[in-house]
Amino acid sequence: MSIKEGQIWKLARPLLEKGLNKDFVLHAQGVLAAVKLIAKEEGGDLEILIPAAILHDVGWAKVPNDNQKTKDTEKRAEGEKLHLIFGAELAGDIMQKLDYSDKAAKEVAKIIKSHMDTEPNDKNTKILIDADALSDVFRDNFYAESKA
Repeated sequence: MSIKEGQIWKLARPLLEKGLNKDFVLHAQGVLAAVKLIAKEEGGDLEILIPAAILHDVGWAKVPNDNQKTKDTEKRAEGEKLHLIFGAELAGDIMQKLDYSDKAAKEVAKIIKSHMDTEPNDKNTKILIDADALSDVFRDNFYAESKA
């Protein structure tokens, strides 16, 4: 793990721990593992993808609890949208604190804001979306590796 990656985790972990629907720290570790695997085969900018993988769900920290734990589909959908908006904002703040360029911070924020899209329009976003899905589908594999 690079120094910068460790710094991102240090700032992201408390936010990820506030999400109520799953262990978002473990999930982010799985997404990060998947991002690295996919990017190795398909290309992609790891300078952007690594922070995006770690930070993609930090927005749940600011989503009201009743939007996270509800069975009401409308409130849940509102929570999903809010986590994208809040996540992009929080990621931008974290990247700024860690002296990333404005361009990199904006790119990560854009990816986070669109990581639930069904038809992404750029390679990095597609890689993150695929990694996010893979980390859930192959949760046991990625989580076992992350816990090691």
